[in-house]
Amino acid sequence: MFREGETVPLGTTPFDAAFVPSAHPVRIRVELTGYEPAAAELALDTSHEVTMALERTPEAVAPVRPRKVDKRTKPTAPAVKPLQREGTIDPFAPTN
Repeated sequence: MFREGETVPLGTTPFDAAFVPSAHPVRIRVELTGYEPAAAELALDTSHEVTMALERTPEAVAPVRPRKVDKRTKPTAPAVKPLQREGTIDPFAPTN
């Protein structure tokens, strides 16, 4: 959550704060990755409770294609390499 025109965030949601009463309204902006930013203007002469709904960006709503499954073959477990229990063990050797 940001005050309009500032880059330093006021905080994260749910957000609860006290502002100095003023006759001038303040404009706030809520941003979240994958959503369009939302803004609201608040008068600081009284107490407010504000709820803002964010809309997903078009690229975030892209349909997910189901993966094709080959029903002719059964999935196999990866080959397990037997553990070496004798000799000198190289602690820096890759563990594949």
